[in-house]
Amino acid sequence: MLDKYSDLYCRLATLCESGTTLSHSLSILAETESSKISRGLFKASEVIDRGGSLQEALEEAKIFEPYEIKMMVGADRSGHLPEILKRLSEEREKKAKRIQELYMRLAYPILLIHLAILGPSLYILVQDGPQAYWRAVLPILGSLYFFAFLPFAILRLSKEFPVLAFTLDYTLLRIPFVGKCILKYQLAHSFTIFQGLYHSGVSIVETLEHVRDVTKNSVLRACFQRIYNSLLQRQSLSQAVKYERLLPNYVRNMISTGETSGHLEESLLKARDLLDHEAEISTKIFISTSVTVFFLGAAVFIAYKIISFYSGYFNQIKNIMGNG
Repeated sequence: MLDKYSDLYCRLATLCESGTTLSHSLSILAETESSKISRGLFKASEVIDRGGSLQEALEEAKIFEPYEIKMMVGADRSGHLPEILKRLSEEREKKAKRIQELYMRLAYPILLIHLAILGPSLYILVQDGPQAYWRAVLPILGSLYFFAFLPFAILRLSKEFPVLAFTLDYTLLRIPFVGKCILKYQLAHSFTIFQGLYHSGVSIVETLEHVRDVTKNSVLRACFQRIYNSLLQRQSLSQAVKYERLLPNYVRNMISTGETSGHLEESLLKARDLLDHEAEISTKIFISTSVTVFFLGAAVFIAYKIISFYSGYFNQIKNIMGNG
C-alpha cells in the first residue's frame, strides 16, 4: 500500500473481524510496525490494559488524527469498528495516491526550472570560477525557494492566529476554480466523518460537534458551527442546513429527503459518495491545471534564459567587431 497508516488500518480491521480484542490487536501490530507507530501502539495497548478508555488510549498513542480517533471511538461503541477501520484505510490510501500523483507530475517541470537556472550560467563557471557562478545563480534559486515555501509558512502561521486563518481560508475559497476544488475536497472529507460517526450510532448533535472540531477550513468550520447551534435550538437537520450555501443544493436536498423519509443514513451515504466523486474529479483537474501552469512557467523561464544568453553573446561579438 502507498500509505503505512492505510496498511495499519486494514490489518487492524482484519484482526478485529476475526474476534481478536482491540488491546491484543494493537499489541500484535506493535511488533510489526515501524518505530514511531510501534511505540504509539504499545502505549495505546498499555492504557487499555490499565483500564483506560479507547479514546484515552488512542490519544496517548499520538499517531492518529483527531477525526480518526473520534470515528474509531464512535464505531467501537456501536460495534462497527472493523467497517470504520476499512473506511479509514481507504481514505488514507486515496490521500497517499493524490500526493504521489502530484509529486510525480511536478518532478519534471521542477527539474526543468533548475536546469534553466543552472545550465545557461555554466559559462560563468568556466570563465570566472565557482564563486562567480554561485553568486550568479544563488539569488535566483533563493527567490525560487522563498516563493515556493512561502504558502506553507503562511499556512503554518495562520494556525496560531484564528483571524488570519479565517481570512486566508475565505480568500482561497473565493479564488475561481481553486476555491471550488478546495471546497469540494474539504466537504468530502467532512461528510466522510459525518456519515461515519452517524453510522456508528453517534447522535446528530454530537456528530456535528465532532465534525466542527476536526474541520480544518475555518469558513467551513463556521458553517458547521451554525448548523450545530441551530440543532441546539431544536431545529431539524434539514432546517439547519437550509440556508447554508456552502453546501451544494443536492446535499441539502438529500438531507431533507432522508430526514423526512426516515432514511437519513442512506442519504448521508449517497451525499458523501457524490461529494467524494466530485472531489476526486476536482482534485485531478486541479493537479493537471497546476502542473500545466507550472510547466508553462518553466518553459517561459527557460526561453527567457536562452534569449538572454544569446542576446548577451551576440552583443559581445558585436562589441568586439565594433572595437576591431
